Amino acid sequence: MYELYEVDKDGKEKVKYVGRTRQNINERLTQHEKSDPNKKGLETRIAEQDGKRLTGLTYSEGRGLESVVYEKRIKQEGKLLNRIKPIDLSELGKETKKGMKAAEYLKKLRNF
Repeated sequence: MYELYEVDKDGKEKVKYVGRTRQNINERLTQHEKSDPNKKGLETRIAEQDGKRLTGLTYSEGRGLESVVYEKRIKQEGKLLNRIKPIDLSELGKETKKGMKAAEYLKKLRNF
């Protein structure tokens, strides 16, 4: 998992995008810059949760953690450049396909 961020004139970092990929990170960043000019020139780093670097994750861990980090950053930073919300956490507890998948991904995080 990774974050794209900018550093303001006061040296404060502001996360603009949260993502996950199995691709080479440089290739993924090139794709971001081609598809969205707002992502051009942003810095990149491996995302962290509770002081742990989010690398080497299973698919389910990645999906769940992406949502957790995304929601955390939305609360801290406001709107992000993500076009698609990782998992719709509003579906949790509902007997919908999305709700059951969200619960499954988040359940996997207990092992992380």
